[in-house]
Amino acid sequence: MNSKVQKTVFDNNLINRNDTVYAAVSGGADSSALLYVLNDIRSKIDFDLKCVHINHLLRGDESDRDEQFVRDTCKKLGIECVVHRVDVNALSSASGDSVELAARKARYEIFESLSGKVATAHTKNDRAETLLMNLARGSGLSGLNPIPIKRQNIIRPLLECSRDEVEKYLKSNGIEWVTDSTNLTDDYTRNRVRHNLVPLFEELNPAFLESVQRLSDTVGGAVEHLRNMAEQIGDSAELAQKADDAVLCEYVRMNCERFSKTPDKMHTKLAVKVLREGGKTQIFDDLFLEVSQGKIGFFKKYPDYFECDFSLSTVKTPYSTLKFEKISDFNIKNCPKIHNLLFKFCFDYDKIIEHIIIRSKKESDAVRLYGRGCTKSLRRLYNEAKIPVFERGKYAVLSDGDNIIWAQGFGVSESYAVDENTKNAVLITEIFKGDDFHKR
Repeated sequence: MNSKVQKTVFDNNLINRNDTVYAAVSGGADSSALLYVLNDIRSKIDFDLKCVHINHLLRGDESDRDEQFVRDTCKKLGIECVVHRVDVNALSSASGDSVELAARKARYEIFESLSGKVATAHTKNDRAETLLMNLARGSGLSGLNPIPIKRQNIIRPLLECSRDEVEKYLKSNGIEWVTDSTNLTDDYTRNRVRHNLVPLFEELNPAFLESVQRLSDTVGGAVEHLRNMAEQIGDSAELAQKADDAVLCEYVRMNCERFSKTPDKMHTKLAVKVLREGGKTQIFDDLFLEVSQGKIGFFKKYPDYFECDFSLSTVKTPYSTLKFEKISDFNIKNCPKIHNLLFKFCFDYDKIIEHIIIRSKKESDAVRLYGRGCTKSLRRLYNEAKIPVFERGKYAVLSDGDNIIWAQGFGVSESYAVDENTKNAVLITEIFKGDDFHKR
């Protein structure tokens, strides 16, 4: 099996020299084989092999037994072992997800946090089981290629091996593993498929696993092409309107994946309609899609209203970092070059009447910006600047009571602008807009 896995790794460029690879090991047969095979072939590729084990705390002493087994195996092989303990029952209760889904979300969240590639022990059997489950639930095209051989930082070196091959490899090499007692029951959907459906299909066609492999490989190319086209849309409503329905369906699925969601056919259809015509739709209880000002946004909710205390220092809002620097003995005549930026990012500190608050917008906000010659509502300014509705709550406003001093993205109010009488000015610097500022 070593040579087969090594060929899979080379043919699909799964591991390169000097890569860091975490083998995801539960202690079961498949993952134990994965760890040993990768340990054997790393001398051929020269990569750094580590192990990650996730204790879901679902089976009491048995879960702890599995954790200790993995620790002992790694110690014997001289492999660093990283262990995460996750209370999946608590996560399931809090989210309303099934235990299976909560565990999967927890695993992949941990995998994404690791600085390296993560090798999972999925086999031909896992791919066939997942495909059958997807068909039963009403799968789209991507459901026929349910476990790609690599995606982002996840790689699957055993995907061309069957479970029978894995067990033969373990027995022939005297390698021990532990058995998860829940795998022996039909309490979970996957187990029912594994114990009942797959054997039935293998009776009909002894080469069933190979047939699934061929189908998935063929569909995989088509899905990859759709995903590449979907990625090109970015957040552009114009590009979405020009795309085919098949591309838009994949676009919706890809964006839902970012929130660990899989949309059903009805909500995918509604989402495609919004992408074509504009507006807003709810895909899940906690996931929305909105097209606004030519931009597409997938988000859990509109940004919450925020207020931050002002200080002559660095202040962090939930979405950006602002620096306020007082300039004493300010003299506009001494400024070597007067230009709009001076009036966009400087205000007269002595013109403050009440006290300064840093906050997000209010519906009643309006401002007469320096140099504009008219008063406009923030809503109108946002519209003119084509800022999407779902982004607006992230922009900071500096206010003096009910009066706006400065609006992020636009500038200083005429009433607070520096002039020839200014003695104390405050310079505003936008140091950083966090990842969440333009996250859709």
